[in-house]
Amino acid sequence: MFQGDDGGGHGVDIREEDGEEFLYICDNKGHIAKLTLAGEVVWSQTAPKIEPYNDAAPFVIKEPGKIGKGRLFSPTNIAFAPDGGFFVGDGYGSHYVIRYDKNGKVLGYFGGKGSEPGKLSTPHGLWWDARTGRTPALVVADRANKRLQYFDVNGNHLSFVEDFLFPADIDIRGDVMLVADLHARLTLLDKDNKVITHLGDDKKWRANVLANNFKLRSQPKRWENGRFIHPHDACFDHDGNILVVEWVMVGRASLLRHVG
Repeated sequence: MFQGDDGGGHGVDIREEDGEEFLYICDNKGHIAKLTLAGEVVWSQTAPKIEPYNDAAPFVIKEPGKIGKGRLFSPTNIAFAPDGGFFVGDGYGSHYVIRYDKNGKVLGYFGGKGSEPGKLSTPHGLWWDARTGRTPALVVADRANKRLQYFDVNGNHLSFVEDFLFPADIDIRGDVMLVADLHARLTLLDKDNKVITHLGDDKKWRANVLANNFKLRSQPKRWENGRFIHPHDACFDHDGNILVVEWVMVGRASLLRHVG
């Protein structure tokens, strides 16, 4: 998007600021950006220049602009912080979450590759969870660790939510949290993070989806209406309907209508 034909648009969120709405973009080829709804760039930046805070968290990017999936800076999604700043998940890069202020200045970072509390493996999606009755916190789709992980605003580990397959992204409407799971289902959870339902959960179908290194994703003739392949993101609209986009070769979008 910001590098001609080499862009890798991956995550997009919208926020109202002083009566105007802005788009925040993650380009997994090494950029984040803030745009107006007309597409005008407010700011765009590449890899942050960060020195390690301490030996226990050696996240070092000394050359801003270095890019590449699995290398230095390959951001996947953004979550908005309550103070006007935001968090960026470097999901395909360093496995850290980077915290920025409202002007795009780096305030800190946390996570890094691992499976122990506080560590992450592909922090793919994230959301500020401020549902009524909960202590507000950042929830991260810790995808390759097959879990959600909660952090306070300063990046301290709080808790896990387990028993996911391959959680990719998060949205919240009212008391309900929606988790897109790349392994062929969506999960709805209540404010206590108890499962309300798994949409599309079918073990036999999922076995077909995952077989032969995900070969089904490149075979549209085998897809079935009403069955998910690889939900990569999902979100609620204002009426409670759910929009789902999938990680498949030709792209696929579905609308689940709210009837309750």
